[in-house]
Amino acid sequence: MSLSVNAAEYRGIDYMNGQDGDGKDWGATVTLRPGKRLQWGLSASESRMSVPEGWLYTARIYYASVNYFFTNRLFFRGILQRYDVDQNPETYRTTVSRINQHLGSQFLFSYRVNPFTLVYLGYSDSGLQDDRTDLTTMSRTFFVKLSYAWRP
Repeated sequence: MSLSVNAAEYRGIDYMNGQDGDGKDWGATVTLRPGKRLQWGLSASESRMSVPEGWLYTARIYYASVNYFFTNRLFFRGILQRYDVDQNPETYRTTVSRINQHLGSQFLFSYRVNPFTLVYLGYSDSGLQDDRTDLTTMSRTFFVKLSYAWRP
């Protein structure tokens, strides 16, 4: 098991409005390996920024992953990620949504025949939700990748 925690305060720049701001970040990550074949990871982080007019935004990222090693040649990885941004429209000079949420998932199977020959099968998707849009899938991808090194 591993655990890491971080926190920081800083002077930053609100690039959207071209002004100075004060930021605060924190995050925590835990990784568990209950056996030789399974590994879980969880993390959460938050970033906040304030400007002279008040609170500007709060952004949160949640991340979960699982890796399962069937053999030393075959493994599976799954990732789920959520990204939330709460913004204060009163402190922006342009129109912004108060709430933005991004959801994503990624799944991958990998098989290694030898160090030069690999097969990947995967899927990923991402979704978006804001003040004007209900949760909507923005992209969905299936892929296969074959890698082979020609040797004379």
